[in-house]
Amino acid sequence: MATFAEQFFNERLVVQVLGTGVGVGAQRVMHLDDDNRDAIQVKRGNVCKVVKMAMAEGIEGEERREKG
Repeated sequence: MATFAEQFFNERLVVQVLGTGVGVGAQRVMHLDDDNRDAIQVKRGNVCKVVKMAMAEGIEGEERREKG
């Protein structure tokens, strides 16, 4: 059974430790063989919002890009 549980650790590393990313809001692990695998966890609007945050002008965006 394949899972993507390590992605939560990757997110924590990139967002909280390295400070080069923005979390998209996934709250739980989904298994590929789940009956509800078609359920959307991260909405398009959330992805759009965090991409804009990551690419934003200003101090936070500039600091994030300098770290990367």
